[in-house]
Amino acid sequence: MALNTDYTEPTYGNWRLPQRAGIGRLSGLATVLLFVAIIITIFVMRLAGIIPGLIIGAILALFLGSFALKDKHGMTLMERIAERLIFMLAKFRKLNIFRSGPLGATPTNEFRLPGVASSAVTYEGTDSVGRPFALIHLPAVNIYSVSMAVEPDGAAMVDQADVDQWVANWGGFLAELGREVGLVGASVTVETSPGSGIRLRREIESSMSDTASPIASQMLAEAAQTYPSGVSETCAWVTLSFSAAARAGMRRRTPDEMLRDLSSKVVFWCSHLEATGAGVATPMVAGEIGQIVRAAYDPAAARLLDQAAYAGEPLTIDLSSAGPSTAVVEWSHYKHDSGVSVCWTMSEAPRGAVFSNVFVRLLEPHAMIGRKRVSLLYRPVDSALTAAMVEQDQNTARTRLTSTRNGSARLSAELDAANATAADEARGAGLSYVGLAVCATVEDPAEMVDAVAVVEQELAPSSRIMLRRAWGAHDAVFAATLPLGVVLGRHTVLPESVKSAL
Repeated sequence: MALNTDYTEPTYGNWRLPQRAGIGRLSGLATVLLFVAIIITIFVMRLAGIIPGLIIGAILALFLGSFALKDKHGMTLMERIAERLIFMLAKFRKLNIFRSGPLGATPTNEFRLPGVASSAVTYEGTDSVGRPFALIHLPAVNIYSVSMAVEPDGAAMVDQADVDQWVANWGGFLAELGREVGLVGASVTVETSPGSGIRLRREIESSMSDTASPIASQMLAEAAQTYPSGVSETCAWVTLSFSAAARAGMRRRTPDEMLRDLSSKVVFWCSHLEATGAGVATPMVAGEIGQIVRAAYDPAAARLLDQAAYAGEPLTIDLSSAGPSTAVVEWSHYKHDSGVSVCWTMSEAPRGAVFSNVFVRLLEPHAMIGRKRVSLLYRPVDSALTAAMVEQDQNTARTRLTSTRNGSARLSAELDAANATAADEARGAGLSYVGLAVCATVEDPAEMVDAVAVVEQELAPSSRIMLRRAWGAHDAVFAATLPLGVVLGRHTVLPESVKSAL
């Protein structure tokens, strides 16, 4: 009996935002403002005459137009104006400049973290199998986070069926996160950086045997000197963030309570991550997180850290001393110690149907970018709310289609996508808000022009996504790509409900 060896590689897609009911391109809140503007115009006409009424109506029309006019990234004119004004105000008050250390402006002499991660505090705990792990607390937003280092082997020499099974297991892992009480965010980050070669040299030297033949020893000694030149290093980690209050209205948990609650779950998460192709997953300790943060803010320090590890004297860096001595946020970039960074956020998910390797070029090391971090940001939806969310999305899409006189191909496609999402949710799939952040860092400011061009004109198009530069907010996106548990939605001026309504 012959076996069927044909395998059809699945495709992925149907990323969509829940639609908000409104007239035309106006959102729900903008539609309410439209009716308010009409009523105000009518009252002005009745009380002051037609001319004043028309003037007021024109002013209100321009105001509402700022909510309807969107650029290719989906940003309205009002959002872009507010973005620029907020940055100009912060720069006028010199809030974009950060100084720390003994000569800094911080209350202590420590090199604290800047911006949204300035309140980070580290606690140490032990999981159920005796492994130590670090708990990062952000008191400013009442969030606790734990990070796990992973060692993915990549897809080389792996059957495509196995890769697709990894993707399915990752989807199951995200669905399980929707059942975690108090979970407010999750992220997975892949960092590529220029390797000093010291770690590779140490690995080669440790594998040399005293009883080896002279030729083999000579070959290994030569490889230890020549192979490390031009190498790049890749590391990855997964961060889970929890609210201090398990449910809305409940008492906030203390760090000791969080350590006790999470100690039994870390092992469970690590074992599930290993089934997603992430390789060996281990919880990260405070010193490991401190080294990653320090090397991110001061790329030149990474070589010193490698040399210390090679000499057998690894350094332990606490978060209280891992920040930069100087950091300046500019509209187009971010200066910090020995590095200059530019950050982007994804404004449009991969268009159309894509395969599992859609992000390969984006995640790979690039010769024009010294240090690069790519973070997928997830906000799993509570499993108790998914059914109501997809049903509301279906009703909104159906209403928008039926309210159009001759129908619309775009609205019809939106209804089909909403129906497909509802069908997947009915079969047990979870829902998650997904974002992506990219951070490119170079040590020479003259190299930043080439790095920006590579990300915007090569890496983003090859991944079929659209990236928007984090104008004036590079420091916040920079911190979100580090294993600190920064959930950007918790640091915005407007509540998330108001932003979604706009």
